[in-house]
Amino acid sequence: MRATFLSNYIDSFKREDGIMQLYDVFKTVMIPKGLEKLSANSTKSDYTGYWIGYDVAKRTLYIQPECCNTFTKFTLSADLKEKTIKQINREISLA
Repeated sequence: MRATFLSNYIDSFKREDGIMQLYDVFKTVMIPKGLEKLSANSTKSDYTGYWIGYDVAKRTLYIQPECCNTFTKFTLSADLKEKTIKQINREISLA
């Protein structure tokens, strides 16, 4: 509900700023690891494991795992014919 509300009331933005605007809307509903325990004695919890934004025009995925603030960018080629596995950057970037 919160993400829908925010997406309807944010200011207009340039297309190249779309991924970060999308991320800013969705980060309001991301669940930190350990916050929602399955039970009082459980170490398991519900959390947001990763965030992915997709730029349709550029065929590009932007992925952020829950463990760090770094985005990994993958651009899909038009001639892709088979499944490709790529590593996701899990380094913390404070720069």
